[in-house]
Amino acid sequence: GSKEDEPERPPCSAASRSAASGSDVLVQVGFTDVGSLPIANHMLVLATDPATGATFASRSGPGLGPLGLSGVGPWNTAVSGPFDPEFKDYGAVHSVQTIGFIQASFEDVTAYMSEFAAATNSFVNPYLIVTGNSNSYASRLLEGLGFDSFDPALPAPGAGGGRVLK
Repeated sequence: GSKEDEPERPPCSAASRSAASGSDVLVQVGFTDVGSLPIANHMLVLATDPATGATFASRSGPGLGPLGLSGVGPWNTAVSGPFDPEFKDYGAVHSVQTIGFIQASFEDVTAYMSEFAAATNSFVNPYLIVTGNSNSYASRLLEGLGFDSFDPALPAPGAGGGRVLK
């Protein structure tokens, strides 16, 4: 994978920390527990449609990567989709941090999130517990959405650190 493998940013993507209008897409990070590690959190990116309140999510975690298989393995495996009972972390989010807003359509934002997950899965990304992990994936996705800096409100090893896409 290379920088060229990354999907293009959403058209008219103007990320900001506050809403410019009622039609801006809200972007947040959800935090879930990491198994038996009380000092760490897993992050996922959430985008909320200002018109309907529907939420779309993107996450990564250990899996069998580009082989298309599921389960725990040595590769960073990403998924995006509606944040509903079918989504892996639905019901497990214990805290949410608002990142900001994007002046783009909800469809453009969610398409980018899906393309970012697909690009991540298209090549081998080793899952490294404290650098190249779910939190570095979330940080890189936020960068791609136009947010240049991000300090997680809760401990999240790898956030802002390791790069999932190289």
